[in-house]
Amino acid sequence: MSKAHVELLKLKLENSKWRILSDYNLDVYSDHWIICRPNGDHQLVIKFAIWGNGRFGDHIGNETLSNAIGCTIENHPQIDIYFRKYTKRFQEDIDEFIRQLNLLDKE
Repeated sequence: MSKAHVELLKLKLENSKWRILSDYNLDVYSDHWIICRPNGDHQLVIKFAIWGNGRFGDHIGNETLSNAIGCTIENHPQIDIYFRKYTKRFQEDIDEFIRQLNLLDKE
């Protein structure tokens, strides 16, 4: 979708006291982030679904996180978000994604 979706996700994670351990570079290929709490506890993996750059979404080999169409928490597929049109609804969806992620921290 766009860098704005991934950047908002990063901001919301940081505001909820999650650290991204993975290299944060939207211009290189990566399909996941490793996150944890500031003290290193509760390490989780956010898996991104990447859409292709080519015609009709075909993968051409240079896709980056800017091509992400959504993500889920590894081993917790019920916690997911689709990077829909950047509207108030998307911002509400990302808040719900973060809320559910934070609940894992209490388990």
